[in-house]
Amino acid sequence: RADDSIKAVVVRVDSPGGSALASDIIWNAATRCAAEKPVIVSMGQVAGSGGYYVAIPGETIFAQPTTITGSIGVVGGKIVWKGLFEDKLGITTTEFSRGAHAALMSSNRKWSDSERSFMQAYMNSVYEQFKGRVTKSRGAKIKKDLESIAGGRVYTGAQAVELGLVDKLGGLADALDHAAGKGGLGRDYEVRQFPKPSGLEGFLALLGKLTGKETEEDEYEVRLTPTLGSDPLVRAVWP
Repeated sequence: RADDSIKAVVVRVDSPGGSALASDIIWNAATRCAAEKPVIVSMGQVAGSGGYYVAIPGETIFAQPTTITGSIGVVGGKIVWKGLFEDKLGITTTEFSRGAHAALMSSNRKWSDSERSFMQAYMNSVYEQFKGRVTKSRGAKIKKDLESIAGGRVYTGAQAVELGLVDKLGGLADALDHAAGKGGLGRDYEVRQFPKPSGLEGFLALLGKLTGKETEEDEYEVRLTPTLGSDPLVRAVWP
């Protein structure tokens, strides 16, 4: 956001979600960045729940036709292990807590009625916040009543475009091209990747350098020059 040499940002999201707090922190950071420069989102195989939450600040959201996205909802619970640990494994525990809800997530007992009510109210508040973030970020782009397409419902990327949950169908390369256009960079621009690639990502990046062309990371699809593409070693190791 503060680096003037970076003219546009592409956020790659491939996540089924997780922590509501972490999602909101990322949403806030991406929203602040989008106020300063173009932020474009590229969805991978999955960008649902918290994965969708962090994507919505994007000025333009790209998804693959088969991307799983949406899932605007909240789920919570806990597993009680006490019977398994004590009766089956002989492992016993003793709890010390102070405060009405200090042992809320204890795995030794089920929720009391008051704890269950507290958790339900908490989940309801997070759900309303999630929908509020979607409304603030997407606004009039949503083509149906939000509640009718929220409630944890999931969609393919193609369906999400029709509903206004995402903007366009395309991969990472399309998102990069779009961001370069928004940043006024033409065709001659540098892409910096964070965090630095490793493993298969590093291998794909190396092939991109060898071929003199950028790689398309979606579905591990890479454009090879005819010369390198005909190399038997490359063909032998290629997925």
